[in-house]
Amino acid sequence: MRKLGILFCVLFVLGCARTEPPEISFYHWKSNWNPTDFEYEYLNKLSVKKLYVRYFDIDINNGEPEPVGDLIFSDSLAANFQIIPTVFITEKTFRDISKEKISDLAGKVVNRLKSKHEKFSSQPLNSVQFDCDWTLGSKDNYFFFLEKCKELSSWEISSTIRLHQVKFKRKTGVPPVDYGVLMVYNTGNISKWEEENSILKAETVSDYLPKKNDYDIPLDMALPLFSWSLLFREGKLIKIIRDTRLDEFNDTSKYIVKENRVEVKKSHYLKGYYLYSGDELRTESSDRSEILNTVSLLSGVFEPSEIVYYHLDSSTIKPYPHAELENHRLLFSDDNAYRPQPD
Repeated sequence: MRKLGILFCVLFVLGCARTEPPEISFYHWKSNWNPTDFEYEYLNKLSVKKLYVRYFDIDINNGEPEPVGDLIFSDSLAANFQIIPTVFITEKTFRDISKEKISDLAGKVVNRLKSKHEKFSSQPLNSVQFDCDWTLGSKDNYFFFLEKCKELSSWEISSTIRLHQVKFKRKTGVPPVDYGVLMVYNTGNISKWEEENSILKAETVSDYLPKKNDYDIPLDMALPLFSWSLLFREGKLIKIIRDTRLDEFNDTSKYIVKENRVEVKKSHYLKGYYLYSGDELRTESSDRSEILNTVSLLSGVFEPSEIVYYHLDSSTIKPYPHAELENHRLLFSDDNAYRPQPD
């Protein structure tokens, strides 16, 4: 009986130690809110409850920091999802700016978020996220901005975090927010032509991961599903053409394709961008094996409550089966036996 009692205690402790798999969420980063039926169906099959929707950006406009690039709402925000308004902020916004201007900017941003959300959503506004890749020169001002936004609202506030900001947290600082979302992509040198894939390489991610998670705020994970083409002219990166894939360059009268490199034979427009004969493009996508390997690395360090995929778009999500994304979340749990492999 005593042995049975010990066995029961061990099983009980192990059961209590089990980690629940994180929820799946998505970023919506398009200029127009008008999800398709396919996108809604995709979200529902994954039991997605939360969407991070980019409402607008903040940049320097006529010498002053101002909200720009507002999201166009062609439809009301879906009532069956928790909407987290998200604001992208350029790093230069917080260089050489007075505390007075930061306070003024925080007031404008809080009021703008309130008015836009009230107009297009039936849900209360409880949480917002700010996306800014701060540096040592902008850290203090960005953190002050976050504190002012917290003071002016009753919201839960989160911030995106880059890999280098986790590895060098003593130098880069930890933002004064409720939680962070670690952006696990854009790991390579985007402007270097010789780069294989700048979106995601598990090997690069491993160089930035600590042995254990000792970050000062809870961290969720953001993973890529996107693709793009990087346009080079005379050896220099001049444009990112988003949401393009290699199969869009099958016309041999216009392109010479070798692996993921494309040479333009004939000048023409591509998605609104003019390509000249002699231009070169490197097409990149979020490689499924690299994502899986990256998740395996992350699961040994972090216990996120959420995986946020970038981003919600029909052509972007179509190559990624539901089972594959479901597998990602299960790898973060103790119950990770289900591991379908990418084709």
